Amino acid sequence: MTEIKAMWKDLMVPIYNWCALSEPDEKWADWSVMFLLGIIMVELVVM
Repeated sequence: MTEIKAMWKDLMVPIYNWCALSEPDEKWADWSVMFLLGIIMVELVVM
């Protein structure tokens, strides 16, 4: 889980920069990971 979060944070760096967030918000990162995992779970269930 921590690896996924770290990887996701790396992926989100350009978006953080684009949003002009100097400091990535931990809560925001956690929620985006949860959201992504939720989408993946739904996709797996639907398939």
